[in-house]
Amino acid sequence: MPVLLRQLRIKNCWRTDEPLPWLGAGEVPADPLANFKTANNTLSVFVVEGDRRRIERIAAAMAATATRLDDFEYVVFDQNVLQPVGIQIIKVEGDTVDSIVNDWHMDLIELSAAKVAELARILVPNCEPDMVTAKRVVEVLADIIASGSVSRQVVAQHWKKDDKRRLNQEIEQRARVSDK
Repeated sequence: MPVLLRQLRIKNCWRTDEPLPWLGAGEVPADPLANFKTANNTLSVFVVEGDRRRIERIAAAMAATATRLDDFEYVVFDQNVLQPVGIQIIKVEGDTVDSIVNDWHMDLIELSAAKVAELARILVPNCEPDMVTAKRVVEVLADIIASGSVSRQVVAQHWKKDDKRRLNQEIEQRARVSDK
């Protein structure tokens, strides 16, 4: 059964290990709401089927045009949590540099503040954040570039010099291996 992936752009604010005695029953802290920032009353998600390789490819595609290389933190959740909240989901072409990943993209639409808060109330206590390390993002991105799925020219334009060098080394290593 496919699940949905939501990138957590604000790191380390999903959940605290320490109990917050001021929270009422069924409440969640406000900080995780930073990861539910909408644009035009929508939230961007990706459909994840299969194994971790799809998540890693999504992470690489998102990192390719990011302003900097970083760990890719995310949560996955069952699409079935949307219906009781009254959230609709539609297929919308993504805008990453990877056309395959773009096909996995969907939007949660017609979101009100109440719907977003309810979604957070359901997801925050029930979803454990996970991560694709920046090192793994570079490896997967190099694989995608080496396969010809993504052009090297559109990747990592805003990354720091050291991060670009790491990516170039990974690409060169794959080229040496394929030449053998």
